[in-house]
Amino acid sequence: MKLCAEPQAAVALGLLSEWGLIELRPGALERVQALADLLGDPRWMEVAEPALAVHAAAFGLDFERELVVRADESTALKNS
Repeated sequence: MKLCAEPQAAVALGLLSEWGLIELRPGALERVQALADLLGDPRWMEVAEPALAVHAAAFGLDFERELVVRADESTALKNS
């Protein structure tokens, strides 16, 4: 999540995706860059938390829920 707060988040996320370390949703890099440009305007700082907004643009709003489900499934497999 800290990466999403960086000024060059789109570049970093693009590299991680290219290297196969993360999976971005379709069109994520374009959305992240457009959002970064928008959030550069001080008027938007009071409206949206930049790191959370960039994270949602890159991974979708359901990303955290998917991680919880995967963690629960992994725990269930280990306990069986």
